[in-house]
Amino acid sequence: MRITIPLDSPVKNAGPQRVAVIPRLVTALSYGLAVAGAGVSALLLRQVLLAMREAGAAGIGAVSLGIAEATLPVLVALYLAIACGAAGLLIVVIRMFVDTTKSSPPVWFFLLAGVLGLFPVALFWWAEWLFIGALYPDSGGIMTVAENLMPLLPAIMIAAPFVLLLLLTVSVWPVRSLAKPKWGPLAALLIVELALIVMAVAFQMRTSWLFQVSQAEILLP
Repeated sequence: MRITIPLDSPVKNAGPQRVAVIPRLVTALSYGLAVAGAGVSALLLRQVLLAMREAGAAGIGAVSLGIAEATLPVLVALYLAIACGAAGLLIVVIRMFVDTTKSSPPVWFFLLAGVLGLFPVALFWWAEWLFIGALYPDSGGIMTVAENLMPLLPAIMIAAPFVLLLLLTVSVWPVRSLAKPKWGPLAALLIVELALIVMAVAFQMRTSWLFQVSQAEILLP
């Protein structure tokens, strides 16, 4: 006996589907903004470091102001990344309850893109922490950390375009996934979004402190 399956039958449509590009592009844009901000801030912080080495000495107020201004690009980029990430969250939520011909991105995409996007930002946070620590009297001065900062800051600047290219590649690369992902992708996206918010708040608090130090011209607690 011959069995005919309708074109709209679940059996016909079962199996992996192509992953939609738009949710991946929006997510890649969010994390790419953070990467670009880290690269620009690393460039500005390196200029502050070079200026200190050439001048030989500089006041706490001037140095802290330079560090604070160097932090502004990554801080603004993080806020923009959070806004784009919220848009990505909304797209994923809508796609979970709407019938589409393409699947939402899988969990591994959000985790991979999140790590790629946050890694340069975390490196810049560490570099800035080393720089600020060298301002304290008992630290031994900027020369004690310059050997670590001079290769670290250019590494962030060089890594930024490569990470951006990789994010763009994984966002448009043909991928197949389950037709209806569970709550895993949404949970992964929420985790990375929360990490972006934590980083933004941390940089905001540090930048505000640096501006206060630049005005007081002493290292505040």
